[in-house]
Amino acid sequence: MVARVCSGSPHPRDREWHTRFAAARGESGLAVQEPTFTDLETLAVLLQHGDAVVSNAGTILLDALANDRPAVCVLYDEGAPPGESWALKNVSGEHYKPLFESEAFYRANNFEELVAGMERALSHPGELAADRARIVRLVLGDVDGHAAGRVADAILAVVD
Repeated sequence: MVARVCSGSPHPRDREWHTRFAAARGESGLAVQEPTFTDLETLAVLLQHGDAVVSNAGTILLDALANDRPAVCVLYDEGAPPGESWALKNVSGEHYKPLFESEAFYRANNFEELVAGMERALSHPGELAADRARIVRLVLGDVDGHAAGRVADAILAVVD
């Protein structure tokens, strides 16, 4: 049997996270990080070693793809009135357009699609790998550990 680890990290401003993630907390193979603005090391470990990531877009989705992790993007709010979705609004910004238009992750418009996406991500982890790599290059550029040097060079170029 292969152990599967799926991770989640509530938004730091989510005051109802205990209730929202109650079913997942304590389950074998699931990790829910407590919401925080500062514990990025734990989040990095979850993103680097989890088998799949569930996210409602934002930077966590991009981080998952940059770590070559299959991801499911949640595009609905459980119990929200029809037509209302903060989750969908998270991906509507112009800066997320290339990411959202990509085929680099699975989409979930309801709970059934979330379950199906996770099952697909876990059973076929390499299925969207080429799309993940393509969108990461497009949105992030080179992920090679030398970004700080490029930023410093850009600042120096502007200052000169």
